[in-house]
Amino acid sequence: MKFKHLLKLLFSRIYIKISSGPLKGKKWIAVSGYCFIRGDYEPYKTEAFLNNFSCGNTLFDIGAHIGTFSILSSSKVGSGKVFAIEASKDSFNLLRINVALNQCANISVYHLAITDKEGTCTLYHGLQTWGHSTVKKRSKSSETVESCTLSTFLERNRIAAQYTANATRKYERNSGTCRAGSSMNAIRAERATVPAPRK
Repeated sequence: MKFKHLLKLLFSRIYIKISSGPLKGKKWIAVSGYCFIRGDYEPYKTEAFLNNFSCGNTLFDIGAHIGTFSILSSSKVGSGKVFAIEASKDSFNLLRINVALNQCANISVYHLAITDKEGTCTLYHGLQTWGHSTVKKRSKSSETVESCTLSTFLERNRIAAQYTANATRKYERNSGTCRAGSSMNAIRAERATVPAPRK
């Protein structure tokens, strides 16, 4: 077993409260990384993200990583719903734990890759714990992951949708929001939308 995997295993049972930022007071698994625990992970992106949806919205966090944006949005959407989708098994496990630690009942987590085809795909690992890709080989490490299109995911979960996303990460929305991680190829190919919340 590699030393970094041993450290990860040891720290995977230690939980810390985030010290500042919009997630202040939330519990976080210690192995998540210092920038997450300190509470200042991508502050400008976080601010812009939080200004793009409101209570009652449905949010898809595709490439949810360890749950930073999913948990951020959980309290803001209130009666809405967050679908946190992560392809990497290691990141998914941390995501699952972070969501459970913070008792985010409106977040559903999925170990899945959103791609342009059904079945399985190869997820190429980045050199760090992020930057994984289903289209570009970034290291010698990879894993096989279940995959489906966004349309299929919406059908399986009985989500009526009218949401459009484009490759520039600007989203035309009808009261819904999508944060796309590394799955832009899949989103480019699909048009789907989240219904407006009931008044």
